[in-house]
Amino acid sequence: MLKINQLQCKVTDLQKAVNDFKELGFTVCWGADPERASNAFIYFDNGPVIELFLMPDIAYYAASVFGVFYGSSAKRRWKYWCRSNEGWCDFNLKSDNEEASLENIGNIRNHVKNKNITVSRVIKGHRTQPDGQKLKFGYFVTDPVELPFITSDYHIKNTIKKVKHKNGAKEIEWVKVGVNDKNRNKLELLTGDDKKIILVPSEHTNIIEIGIKGLKNKLDGNRLHGAKIVSLD
Repeated sequence: MLKINQLQCKVTDLQKAVNDFKELGFTVCWGADPERASNAFIYFDNGPVIELFLMPDIAYYAASVFGVFYGSSAKRRWKYWCRSNEGWCDFNLKSDNEEASLENIGNIRNHVKNKNITVSRVIKGHRTQPDGQKLKFGYFVTDPVELPFITSDYHIKNTIKKVKHKNGAKEIEWVKVGVNDKNRNKLELLTGDDKKIILVPSEHTNIIEIGIKGLKNKLDGNRLHGAKIVSLD
């Protein structure tokens, strides 16, 4: 069964976004050496992770080349990320059992494809953490681009331990996703009975806001880079 795994928040200035989220009381972990990183992560004790990421200008033009190797769905997804405004841009799902391994991502792809959902080829990626540890993973994207994509576990257990946030944040309690009639059936097929996902009728399919449990204070929206977060007692 697929469960929500990670929320993508697109930003245009990663260093500023990291600083802003830290000032809001979150512990933020760079995805790579800060001098070269294109993403950073906000981990919680349980459940989904927040990824702050940016897309360099060249990525839009590189998307066509990317599509040659991984399919037109991958090309459209990259362009979708590039064109998106700051804020919640996408989210991914992951199997909630041992089948989420990198070696098994192809089988998960076939499972999703058998639900009559268009998918890209499997994309193998990696990132090197600031401590030098290399993490490998695989993922594939779905069509239309508003649907979540699916990822594997890292090839080794992530070294991130339990993280404490100064603002008291414990975990993401729910993710409110707007969905239009065109995408609703496929989104329900992908997310199943994931209790953290709340689907609401909307003209567009996208994340509307998330609720975080344990936050001591309401967050300053001007520092959230377009991401809407609700403080839950």
